[in-house]
Amino acid sequence: IYVLSLGRANDKCGKTCCWLEKMGIPYTVVVEPQEEEQYKKWLKGKKGMGKIMLLPVEFKRRQNEKGNFGGIPVRNFIHQHNINSGNKKYWLLDDNINGYMWTDKYTQMKCNSKLAFVMLEDWSDNFKNLYLCGHQYSNFVIAIDMKKKVEYGQRIFSSMLIHCELPPLNEDNDIWRGKYNEDVDLSLRLLTQGFPTANFQNISSNKLQTGSCKGGNEKIYKEDAGDVKG
Repeated sequence: IYVLSLGRANDKCGKTCCWLEKMGIPYTVVVEPQEEEQYKKWLKGKKGMGKIMLLPVEFKRRQNEKGNFGGIPVRNFIHQHNINSGNKKYWLLDDNINGYMWTDKYTQMKCNSKLAFVMLEDWSDNFKNLYLCGHQYSNFVIAIDMKKKVEYGQRIFSSMLIHCELPPLNEDNDIWRGKYNEDVDLSLRLLTQGFPTANFQNISSNKLQTGSCKGGNEKIYKEDAGDVKG
């Protein structure tokens, strides 16, 4: 499990790390070198489930040669790291997820369990061509109106299980591209090539609303849209 994070070494905004610590789930938080000490200090007082990995300066420079592409270099680095490590799949999580929810039979409750990840991992292993799946946002799941536990052909946001053997998607073969909305872009490129995506509805991610806390892509959103935060 990898969490990409920027400017959120605190309990108010770094909700994903807090929840993983509470559940006793090991994870790696990937940060930029200038923020290493801040994250070390923050995580030091927790249960020790998280370790810090630094984005190589040279990797970021090479990826950002044509401009500031926000979290794209971090995402590409995490993907390449998992390939080099021989992993089959990995979880990539945004840093502002305040836990997970279980929805079934008109009831929605907190899913404080490793099953939030394990169930998707086991289920996805039944498919040979499923390279991307994940959790729907909790605020998009209405318990009384949930007709399907899994929705196919949708964009996958923020809490993603990614296969390391993704098919070639563009000329330079980088999985992630652009500046933001990169998860929408990846979902669309897979779908247009005939590959499915799958969004779990009965297990959903309780992600904080965009703009509710500082950090992340806040800077580049402001550069492009004036008052949009991320």
